[in-house]
Amino acid sequence: MDGLEQEADDLTGRTLCGFPLCQAGQNHPGAKCRLDCLVSFVKPCRPCKDTNEGLIRASAFMHAWNPQFVRDSYEKQVTGFITKANGKPQIQHPAVGAEIRRLVAENGASADSEEIIAEARSNVGASIMKPTSPYMQPFFGYVVMWLSELNKSDELSALLAYADQRFNPTWEKGGLYYPRHDQVLDDKGDWTHVDPFTGNAAIAYSRLNVEDGQKKMWEHPWTRAEVDQRSWVEGLELSQGLDCLRGQWDDTSSTLVVTLKTWDNEPRPVKFTVKNLSKGDWAVYEKGQLVTVHSLPAGGDIVVESLVQPQEEVDFVIMK
Repeated sequence: MDGLEQEADDLTGRTLCGFPLCQAGQNHPGAKCRLDCLVSFVKPCRPCKDTNEGLIRASAFMHAWNPQFVRDSYEKQVTGFITKANGKPQIQHPAVGAEIRRLVAENGASADSEEIIAEARSNVGASIMKPTSPYMQPFFGYVVMWLSELNKSDELSALLAYADQRFNPTWEKGGLYYPRHDQVLDDKGDWTHVDPFTGNAAIAYSRLNVEDGQKKMWEHPWTRAEVDQRSWVEGLELSQGLDCLRGQWDDTSSTLVVTLKTWDNEPRPVKFTVKNLSKGDWAVYEKGQLVTVHSLPAGGDIVVESLVQPQEEVDFVIMK
Protein backbone atom coordinates (compact mmCIF):
# COMPACT_ATOMS: atom_id res chain seq x y z
CA MET A 1 0.00 0.00 0.00
CA ASP A 2 1.46 3.40 -0.93
CA GLY A 3 1.53 6.42 1.39
CA LEU A 4 -1.62 8.01 0.02
CA GLU A 5 -3.67 4.86 0.52
CA GLN A 6 -2.22 4.45 4.04
CA GLU A 7 -3.22 8.02 4.89
CA ALA A 8 -6.68 7.32 3.53
CA ASP A 9 -6.84 4.23 5.71
CA ASP A 10 -6.01 6.33 8.77
CA LEU A 11 -8.90 8.68 7.94
CA THR A 12 -11.56 5.98 7.60
CA GLY A 13 -14.50 6.63 9.92
CA ARG A 14 -13.83 10.35 10.48
CA THR A 15 -16.02 13.17 9.18
CA LEU A 16 -15.31 16.05 6.87
CA CYS A 17 -17.59 18.98 5.99
CA GLY A 18 -20.42 17.24 7.78
CA PHE A 19 -20.33 14.00 5.76
CA PRO A 20 -19.04 10.80 7.39
CA LEU A 21 -16.19 9.08 5.62
CA CYS A 22 -17.45 5.74 4.38
CA GLN A 23 -16.10 2.52 5.80
CA ALA A 24 -13.78 0.60 3.48
CA GLY A 25 -15.80 -1.79 1.35
CA GLN A 26 -19.15 -0.50 2.63
CA ASN A 27 -19.98 1.96 -0.13
CA HIS A 28 -17.10 2.02 -2.56
CA PRO A 29 -14.54 -0.78 -2.99
CA GLY A 30 -11.48 -0.62 -0.80
CA ALA A 31 -8.83 1.97 -1.58
CA LYS A 32 -10.97 3.82 -4.14
CA CYS A 33 -13.42 4.75 -1.39
CA ARG A 34 -10.68 5.81 0.99
CA LEU A 35 -8.93 7.85 -1.67
CA ASP A 36 -12.20 9.54 -2.65
CA CYS A 37 -12.61 10.58 0.96
CA LEU A 38 -9.03 11.80 1.24
CA VAL A 39 -9.55 14.07 -1.77
CA SER A 40 -12.30 15.74 0.27
CA PHE A 41 -9.59 17.67 2.11
CA VAL A 42 -8.84 19.66 -1.03
CA LYS A 43 -12.28 19.92 -2.62
CA PRO A 44 -15.86 19.92 -1.29
CA CYS A 45 -17.03 16.68 0.26
CA ARG A 46 -19.80 14.60 -1.26
CA PRO A 47 -21.55 11.56 0.15
CA CYS A 48 -20.31 8.24 -1.18
CA LYS A 49 -22.92 6.48 -3.31
CA ASP A 50 -23.73 2.84 -2.69
CA THR A 51 -23.37 1.78 -6.34
CA ASN A 52 -21.10 -1.24 -5.76
CA GLU A 53 -20.27 -1.02 -9.47
CA GLY A 54 -16.54 -0.74 -8.86
CA LEU A 55 -16.48 -3.82 -6.68
CA ILE A 56 -18.29 -5.77 -9.39
CA ARG A 57 -15.63 -4.72 -11.89
CA ALA A 58 -12.91 -5.75 -9.49
CA SER A 59 -14.56 -9.09 -8.80
CA ALA A 60 -14.28 -10.02 -12.47
CA PHE A 61 -10.56 -10.44 -11.78
CA MET A 62 -10.07 -10.43 -7.98
CA HIS A 63 -11.34 -13.99 -7.55
CA ALA A 64 -7.96 -15.24 -8.80
CA TRP A 65 -6.15 -14.15 -5.62
CA ASN A 66 -8.97 -13.41 -3.16
CA PRO A 67 -11.62 -16.05 -3.91
CA GLN A 68 -13.18 -16.28 -0.46
CA PHE A 69 -13.96 -12.57 -0.34
CA VAL A 70 -15.46 -12.59 -3.83
CA ARG A 71 -17.67 -15.61 -3.12
CA ASP A 72 -18.73 -14.41 0.32
CA SER A 73 -19.68 -10.97 -1.01
CA TYR A 74 -21.49 -12.17 -4.15
CA GLU A 75 -25.06 -11.93 -2.84
CA LYS A 76 -24.45 -8.49 -1.41
CA GLN A 77 -22.81 -7.25 -4.60
CA VAL A 78 -25.31 -8.65 -7.06
CA THR A 79 -28.39 -7.17 -5.38
CA GLY A 80 -30.02 -4.64 -7.69
CA PHE A 81 -27.57 -5.08 -10.55
CA ILE A 82 -28.85 -8.49 -11.66
CA THR A 83 -32.56 -8.76 -10.92
CA LYS A 84 -34.82 -11.79 -11.28
CA ALA A 85 -38.31 -10.48 -11.84
CA ASN A 86 -40.49 -13.51 -12.62
CA GLY A 87 -37.40 -15.66 -12.22
CA LYS A 88 -35.65 -14.17 -15.27
CA PRO A 89 -32.14 -12.80 -14.61
CA GLN A 90 -31.66 -9.35 -16.13
CA ILE A 91 -28.82 -6.84 -15.90
CA GLN A 92 -29.63 -3.31 -14.71
CA HIS A 93 -27.80 -0.06 -15.34
CA PRO A 94 -25.46 0.66 -12.38
CA ALA A 95 -27.42 3.79 -11.48
CA VAL A 96 -30.66 1.80 -11.55
CA GLY A 97 -29.03 -0.93 -9.48
CA ALA A 98 -27.96 1.64 -6.89
CA GLU A 99 -31.51 3.05 -6.77
CA ILE A 100 -32.96 -0.44 -6.36
CA ARG A 101 -30.61 -0.99 -3.43
CA ARG A 102 -31.73 2.29 -1.86
CA LEU A 103 -35.41 1.42 -2.24
CA VAL A 104 -34.84 -2.05 -0.80
CA ALA A 105 -32.97 -0.60 2.18
CA GLU A 106 -35.67 2.00 2.84
CA ASN A 107 -38.79 -0.05 2.15
CA GLY A 108 -37.72 -3.61 2.84
CA ALA A 109 -39.02 -4.65 -0.59
CA SER A 110 -37.57 -7.33 -2.81
CA ALA A 111 -34.91 -6.26 -5.31
CA ASP A 112 -36.57 -8.63 -7.79
CA SER A 113 -39.95 -6.92 -7.58
CA GLU A 114 -41.19 -5.61 -10.94
CA GLU A 115 -42.63 -2.60 -9.14
CA ILE A 116 -39.33 -1.76 -7.44
CA ILE A 117 -37.41 -2.13 -10.71
CA ALA A 118 -39.89 0.11 -12.52
CA GLU A 119 -39.76 2.71 -9.74
CA ALA A 120 -35.96 2.71 -9.75
CA ARG A 121 -35.84 3.17 -13.52
CA SER A 122 -38.37 5.99 -13.27
CA ASN A 123 -36.47 7.71 -10.46
CA VAL A 124 -33.19 7.62 -12.35
CA GLY A 125 -34.85 8.94 -15.50
CA ALA A 126 -33.49 9.57 -18.97
CA SER A 127 -30.13 10.95 -17.86
CA ILE A 128 -28.50 7.55 -18.23
CA MET A 129 -29.72 6.82 -21.77
CA LYS A 130 -26.44 8.00 -23.34
CA PRO A 131 -22.85 7.39 -22.21
CA THR A 132 -21.45 10.08 -19.97
CA SER A 133 -18.02 9.46 -21.53
CA PRO A 134 -16.76 8.01 -24.82
CA TYR A 135 -14.79 5.58 -22.66
CA MET A 136 -17.67 4.12 -20.69
CA GLN A 137 -16.74 1.13 -18.56
CA PRO A 138 -17.53 -2.30 -20.07
CA PHE A 139 -20.05 -3.11 -17.34
CA PHE A 140 -21.83 -5.95 -19.15
CA GLY A 141 -18.51 -7.59 -20.02
CA TYR A 142 -17.21 -7.41 -16.46
CA VAL A 143 -20.44 -8.90 -15.12
CA VAL A 144 -20.43 -11.95 -17.40
CA MET A 145 -16.74 -12.56 -16.68
CA TRP A 146 -17.50 -12.42 -12.94
CA LEU A 147 -20.42 -14.85 -13.30
CA SER A 148 -18.35 -17.30 -15.36
CA GLU A 149 -15.55 -17.39 -12.80
CA LEU A 150 -18.03 -18.18 -10.01
CA ASN A 151 -20.02 -20.64 -12.17
CA LYS A 152 -23.28 -18.76 -11.68
CA SER A 153 -24.70 -20.72 -14.59
CA ASP A 154 -28.33 -19.56 -14.44
CA GLU A 155 -27.44 -15.88 -14.45
CA LEU A 156 -24.65 -16.32 -16.99
CA SER A 157 -26.79 -18.35 -19.41
CA ALA A 158 -29.54 -15.74 -19.21
CA LEU A 159 -27.18 -12.84 -19.95
CA LEU A 160 -25.46 -14.68 -22.81
CA ALA A 161 -28.85 -15.48 -24.32
CA TYR A 162 -29.76 -11.79 -23.90
CA ALA A 163 -26.60 -10.81 -25.75
CA ASP A 164 -27.50 -13.15 -28.61
CA GLN A 165 -30.99 -11.67 -28.79
CA ARG A 166 -30.19 -7.98 -28.36
CA PHE A 167 -26.56 -7.30 -29.31
CA ASN A 168 -26.65 -8.14 -33.04
CA PRO A 169 -24.22 -11.12 -33.03
CA THR A 170 -22.17 -10.99 -36.21
CA TRP A 171 -19.91 -13.52 -37.93
CA GLU A 172 -16.93 -12.24 -39.91
CA LYS A 173 -14.26 -14.48 -41.44
CA GLY A 174 -15.02 -17.25 -39.00
CA GLY A 175 -15.15 -15.05 -35.91
CA LEU A 176 -18.18 -14.14 -33.82
CA TYR A 177 -18.41 -10.67 -32.31
CA TYR A 178 -20.99 -8.20 -31.07
CA PRO A 179 -20.72 -4.81 -32.83
CA ARG A 180 -20.19 -1.62 -30.87
CA HIS A 181 -23.41 0.11 -29.85
CA ASP A 182 -23.18 3.39 -27.94
CA GLN A 183 -26.76 3.80 -26.73
CA VAL A 184 -26.82 2.60 -23.15
CA LEU A 185 -30.50 1.71 -22.75
CA ASP A 186 -33.57 1.33 -24.92
CA ASP A 187 -36.85 3.15 -24.28
CA LYS A 188 -37.89 0.50 -21.75
CA GLY A 189 -34.69 0.87 -19.75
CA ASP A 190 -33.18 -2.45 -20.93
CA TRP A 191 -29.42 -2.60 -21.43
CA THR A 192 -28.20 -2.12 -25.03
CA HIS A 193 -24.66 -0.74 -24.67
CA VAL A 194 -21.87 -2.80 -26.28
CA ASP A 195 -18.28 -1.59 -26.07
CA PRO A 196 -15.36 -3.16 -27.99
CA PHE A 197 -14.04 -5.06 -24.96
CA THR A 198 -17.42 -6.63 -24.25
CA GLY A 199 -18.25 -7.38 -27.88
CA ASN A 200 -14.86 -8.71 -28.95
CA ALA A 201 -13.49 -10.36 -25.84
CA ALA A 202 -15.49 -10.48 -22.60
CA ILE A 203 -18.57 -12.34 -23.87
CA ALA A 204 -16.39 -14.87 -25.68
CA TYR A 205 -14.21 -15.27 -22.60
CA SER A 206 -17.21 -15.90 -20.37
CA ARG A 207 -18.43 -18.64 -22.71
CA LEU A 208 -15.08 -20.41 -22.63
CA ASN A 209 -14.13 -19.89 -19.00
CA VAL A 210 -14.62 -22.65 -16.43
CA GLU A 211 -15.33 -22.28 -12.73
CA ASP A 212 -12.25 -20.92 -10.93
CA GLY A 213 -10.53 -20.50 -14.31
CA GLN A 214 -8.51 -17.41 -13.35
CA LYS A 215 -7.88 -18.83 -9.89
CA LYS A 216 -6.40 -22.00 -11.38
CA MET A 217 -4.11 -20.01 -13.67
CA TRP A 218 -3.04 -17.77 -10.79
CA GLU A 219 -2.35 -20.58 -8.33
CA HIS A 220 -0.90 -23.14 -10.74
CA PRO A 221 0.75 -21.39 -13.72
CA TRP A 222 2.29 -23.70 -16.26
CA THR A 223 5.99 -24.27 -15.81
CA ARG A 224 8.51 -24.92 -18.57
CA ALA A 225 8.93 -28.48 -17.30
CA GLU A 226 5.18 -29.15 -17.53
CA VAL A 227 4.92 -27.71 -21.03
CA ASP A 228 7.93 -29.71 -22.24
CA GLN A 229 6.21 -32.95 -21.20
CA ARG A 230 2.99 -32.26 -23.08
CA SER A 231 1.99 -33.17 -26.60
CA TRP A 232 0.73 -30.32 -28.76
CA VAL A 233 -0.64 -29.49 -32.20
CA GLU A 234 1.13 -27.29 -34.74
CA GLY A 235 -0.18 -25.95 -38.02
CA LEU A 236 -3.84 -25.10 -37.43
CA GLU A 237 -4.98 -21.52 -38.01
CA LEU A 238 -8.32 -19.78 -38.46
CA SER A 239 -6.90 -18.17 -41.62
CA GLN A 240 -6.93 -21.62 -43.27
CA GLY A 241 -10.73 -21.45 -43.40
CA LEU A 242 -11.03 -23.93 -40.56
CA ASP A 243 -12.56 -23.55 -37.13
CA CYS A 244 -11.23 -25.79 -34.35
CA LEU A 245 -14.32 -26.81 -32.40
CA ARG A 246 -12.44 -29.04 -30.00
CA GLY A 247 -8.90 -29.78 -28.93
CA GLN A 248 -8.80 -32.23 -26.06
CA TRP A 249 -6.04 -34.34 -24.56
CA ASP A 250 -6.87 -37.20 -22.19
CA ASP A 251 -3.77 -38.13 -20.23
CA THR A 252 -5.27 -41.34 -18.80
CA SER A 253 -5.86 -42.95 -22.20
CA SER A 254 -3.12 -41.04 -24.09
CA THR A 255 -5.69 -39.76 -26.58
CA LEU A 256 -5.89 -36.51 -28.52
CA VAL A 257 -9.15 -35.41 -30.18
CA VAL A 258 -9.26 -32.54 -32.68
CA THR A 259 -12.60 -31.53 -34.24
CA LEU A 260 -12.55 -29.25 -37.28
CA LYS A 261 -15.17 -27.53 -39.42
CA THR A 262 -14.91 -25.07 -42.30
CA TRP A 263 -16.33 -21.61 -41.62
CA ASP A 264 -16.71 -20.40 -45.21
CA ASN A 265 -18.66 -23.32 -46.76
CA GLU A 266 -15.72 -24.27 -48.95
CA PRO A 267 -13.80 -27.59 -48.95
CA ARG A 268 -10.55 -27.00 -47.12
CA PRO A 269 -7.36 -29.08 -47.09
CA VAL A 270 -5.91 -29.56 -43.64
CA LYS A 271 -2.43 -30.50 -42.55
CA PHE A 272 -1.30 -30.39 -38.95
CA THR A 273 1.39 -32.02 -36.84
CA VAL A 274 0.94 -33.64 -33.44
CA LYS A 275 4.25 -33.16 -31.68
CA ASN A 276 6.13 -34.54 -28.70
CA LEU A 277 4.31 -37.88 -28.43
CA SER A 278 5.64 -40.62 -26.19
CA LYS A 279 7.36 -43.76 -27.41
CA GLY A 280 5.06 -46.48 -28.76
CA ASP A 281 2.46 -47.27 -31.40
CA TRP A 282 -0.04 -44.50 -32.20
CA ALA A 283 -3.18 -44.87 -34.31
CA VAL A 284 -4.84 -42.06 -36.29
CA TYR A 285 -8.63 -42.17 -36.77
CA GLU A 286 -10.74 -39.90 -38.96
CA LYS A 287 -14.53 -39.93 -38.73
CA GLY A 288 -14.27 -43.07 -36.62
CA GLN A 289 -12.21 -44.97 -39.21
CA LEU A 290 -8.61 -46.12 -38.73
CA VAL A 291 -6.32 -44.26 -41.17
CA THR A 292 -2.72 -45.01 -40.17
CA VAL A 293 -0.57 -46.48 -37.40
CA HIS A 294 2.80 -44.99 -36.43
CA SER A 295 5.62 -46.46 -34.33
CA LEU A 296 7.31 -43.51 -32.68
CA PRO A 297 10.39 -42.87 -30.57
CA ALA A 298 10.06 -40.68 -27.49
CA GLY A 299 9.21 -37.13 -28.55
CA GLY A 300 8.00 -38.28 -31.98
CA ASP A 301 5.64 -36.43 -34.32
CA ILE A 302 2.67 -37.44 -36.50
CA VAL A 303 1.55 -35.46 -39.55
CA VAL A 304 -2.18 -35.57 -40.28
CA GLU A 305 -3.51 -34.62 -43.73
CA SER A 306 -7.10 -34.59 -44.98
CA LEU A 307 -9.84 -32.60 -46.70
CA VAL A 308 -12.67 -31.10 -44.65
CA GLN A 309 -15.89 -30.73 -46.61
CA PRO A 310 -18.46 -27.94 -46.07
CA GLN A 311 -20.94 -28.48 -43.20
CA GLU A 312 -18.86 -31.40 -41.83
CA GLU A 313 -17.59 -31.63 -38.29
CA VAL A 314 -14.63 -33.96 -38.61
CA ASP A 315 -13.11 -35.72 -35.60
CA PHE A 316 -9.43 -36.61 -35.77
CA VAL A 317 -8.39 -38.98 -32.98
CA ILE A 318 -4.78 -39.84 -32.25
CA MET A 319 -4.44 -42.50 -29.60
CA LYS A 320 -1.84 -44.88 -28.22
